[in-house]
Amino acid sequence: MQQARPEDADALAQFLNEQGRRFQFFPTVAPNSFLANVPGQPALEDFYLLKSAQGDILACGAFWNQAAYKQYLVQGYGGFFKMLAPVSRWQPLVGMPALPKPGERLRFFTLSYWVVKDDDPALFRKFLDGIPAVAATYPFYLVGVHETHPLRPVLQHRPHVSYKSRVYTVGWPHQQPMIRNVNPDLPVYLECGML
Repeated sequence: MQQARPEDADALAQFLNEQGRRFQFFPTVAPNSFLANVPGQPALEDFYLLKSAQGDILACGAFWNQAAYKQYLVQGYGGFFKMLAPVSRWQPLVGMPALPKPGERLRFFTLSYWVVKDDDPALFRKFLDGIPAVAATYPFYLVGVHETHPLRPVLQHRPHVSYKSRVYTVGWPHQQPMIRNVNPDLPVYLECGML
């Protein structure tokens, strides 16, 4: 896995658009849009690429740290996590990060704009396996995956905490034609970095 460079920008945009069009609600990417450092969008250097021996992109995702404008401060724990907190320093022994102490900021990034060529589970596992080597300073990362996403089982077989929600389409009367164009046959892509 390697960090994206300026010369990867066009191929990255093309790969995201080609692979992303197979999903409902995947963001459309303009060529070189990640070079502009637009607020509310990951920068090119946030992207990591898994490439073939020939240099073709096989999987990618932005390790988007939004701490400059979005922080989560741990106030305390309740329920199961309250019981777990005192012994959480031992969690790394079983593949889970230790819980931050009350008063500490939660350090994490959001895996955004992630796609895998042809939704290949082996490629996705290889991509996910590379995350600790390049993002070792983050004990957590957030990734959104809908129940219809073909790679959801890969994520479910890893240590995780699930958050259940619902996807709604909402719009003003003049937006109804666009809402009617939602294709229920496409799997849903959740971009948690845009929430």
